[in-house]
Amino acid sequence: MFKRFLEFLKGDSDREHVEGSYLSHLLDQVEPSVVEALKSCPQHDPLLLVAIEILRTTDEERWPEQEIRHPLVDAESPGHDPPPPPNGDADSPSTLDITEDVERVRENLVDDLVDTEEASRGEEETRDPNEPREDDDPSSNDLDAQDTDEPSRDESPEPPEAPDSPPPPPDGSPSADELADQPVDEPGYEVTSTVEVDSPHRQNHEVSPSQDGLPRLDSEPVLQAGRVFLGVLIENDRLPVDMQMELEDIERARDLLLGYFLGSDEVGQQAQAMLETVEDKFSEGLYSQAEILLELFESDRSTRIENDRNLFYDEMILRFGEHRRHGMQTGESSELQSRIESARTDDEAEDELFDWLAESSFLSFNMLARDLDELERWEDVAAHSSRGGVVEDFTSVIPPERWRLPSEFSRSLLELADDYISPEQVEVYILDHVKTCYFVLRAMGDTGLESYLDVFFDWFDEAFGVDGVALMPDLYQEMTSNERLIGDVFGELYAEHLAEDAEAIRRQWTRRDVESGIAHFYETLESAPLDQLRPGHYNLGHFILDDLFGLEYPTSRFAFNMHRLS
Repeated sequence: MFKRFLEFLKGDSDREHVEGSYLSHLLDQVEPSVVEALKSCPQHDPLLLVAIEILRTTDEERWPEQEIRHPLVDAESPGHDPPPPPNGDADSPSTLDITEDVERVRENLVDDLVDTEEASRGEEETRDPNEPREDDDPSSNDLDAQDTDEPSRDESPEPPEAPDSPPPPPDGSPSADELADQPVDEPGYEVTSTVEVDSPHRQNHEVSPSQDGLPRLDSEPVLQAGRVFLGVLIENDRLPVDMQMELEDIERARDLLLGYFLGSDEVGQQAQAMLETVEDKFSEGLYSQAEILLELFESDRSTRIENDRNLFYDEMILRFGEHRRHGMQTGESSELQSRIESARTDDEAEDELFDWLAESSFLSFNMLARDLDELERWEDVAAHSSRGGVVEDFTSVIPPERWRLPSEFSRSLLELADDYISPEQVEVYILDHVKTCYFVLRAMGDTGLESYLDVFFDWFDEAFGVDGVALMPDLYQEMTSNERLIGDVFGELYAEHLAEDAEAIRRQWTRRDVESGIAHFYETLESAPLDQLRPGHYNLGHFILDDLFGLEYPTSRFAFNMHRLS
């Protein structure tokens, strides 16, 4: 907001400013043209229509009035085949996960295009650009559904050199002093000084120009860029609004994707500028934004693993090492008690409680959910398409799940919590605890967090029958080998030791148990030292899961650190 104010003072008032969700703003703008196009040609893929209309809207000078050729489809579009009959042998319609397109570009954008120079104490050694491979066309790459942690080129004999980046904490991760005093402005990622790019699309794609000489909006490279850009917008939109990227960052991502897929001569400079943006995100402690952008920038597997470790440790240090910088106002405590009492019996007062906490104490307790009215609206839009299975595919990504205050949804907190407690979120919750335990064990000295270890290991044994102490040496070996990503390591541990028991426990919970979890959160809120809690966003769903799993922390403040969104 301050940056926008400065732009206003400098006279940059022509720039579009959007309050609230940028993706919602764009979807509202493109909906009429998408509906009109589907009515004109029901064979269009509506997700592709949304993607390219968003490109058109965000870059009006490039494709102002260009018509779309019929039908608009690509290799990812759902097919025409109807669903198979019960017990039939026909193949079901293909499904779409837009995050796979982000993964595809992440595996190619720098792996196959960017040769970096390794900065070493002021001396640089320039490497020749890699020769493009025959399989460099991202449209031909195999996509690994729901697995964004697979290496892009495990079998490459000579991967490009990785940019310099601070190594993960040696043997003893951060010290106690570092936990307490770690400044937020120390980056965990260092970009290289030079990026050279040679796009394979110059050799592998013939970009059909429009009459004005620009590539057509419905050409294959533009469609690919549009799909991936939509994926970036969706991942950004999941975050609470004030944690989302600035408009300038989003535009840089768009221009970089278009430059990459269209083979622009400027893509090298664009990539370098984006890498510098990633470094800024790290230094500002904006780890969710950095993670989204890093999905597009990995030069080789060793660099990817190193950045993955840095992101993990930096986020944990921020989570447990920083304190609130201002206290509550006089009278807020008594008003909080009054509002909690009202919220226990009144859904409207419940929403007002969370809105008040966000406004007065800067503590935002969010739920991850979808807006049902918006979902119905976009189901109606997708229904104009005649392609088989298109509504299910389309609404699997639009509208996205979003972290928002309960008042921003049309459902009660009980309904939101009941939907939230899914197998996926139970896994996230459990692994958050495993990661925290590992982090505390790696920290050197007296951090003040050690009392959590007894809580964790007792819970691990009682809930899952797993000896957590015995697991830790194997986990330590996997984490320090620098051969696998953190998500792979912890995901395998969950699947092998925890998933079956966790799902059995989840299935036993009733709606009354969820109500009890909400009541327990209010008790936690009443007893919490709010004047010691850092302003920011918190995962309300995980507070409810604390009660469902029967977890009690050494201090209430520890729970807030655990469930902070970063």
